[in-house]
Amino acid sequence: MTREHGARGFSRLQDPLVWGTTVGAAGGTAFVLANRGALRDPWPTLAFFVWAGALAIYVWFVFVARRTFDNTGSPAPHAAARYLGSVVGMLILIRIGTAVLDHVGATELRPALIVVAVGLHFFPFASAFHTPLFNVLGTVMVCIGAGGARARRDHGRERGELSRSG
Repeated sequence: MTREHGARGFSRLQDPLVWGTTVGAAGGTAFVLANRGALRDPWPTLAFFVWAGALAIYVWFVFVARRTFDNTGSPAPHAAARYLGSVVGMLILIRIGTAVLDHVGATELRPALIVVAVGLHFFPFASAFHTPLFNVLGTVMVCIGAGGARARRDHGRERGELSRSG
């Protein structure tokens, strides 16, 4: 394994460590901008500023700051299949979960479902790309999504907004 020291992400756009994060940042951006309006004041504004700050930090550390890149070559052939399988599984979970939430009248839990599905899709990455950080990221996202669903469900029940089926 060789290392390239002092490179900027802008000079390594073909590197999965760079373009892969761009996919995640785009998805996160779409999620925040699409869902922050469902929050009560002052949370939409706070969510916007947290997102903007996180985006600025992301751009700095991924594209601008000089860092060391490991030149490990291409991932193993099975890594691409795991990646594709995890993305397809995530999309199926979101679709089926959305149908279930629609059926039980709990569509306001869809953002939490999406966070859980995205978190789960990171677990196959950890072994496919030998990157344990994906286990941490997946666990954090699943916990945030589950906690958000629980909080929303409990709040909705207090207000009589959700079905009593969950």
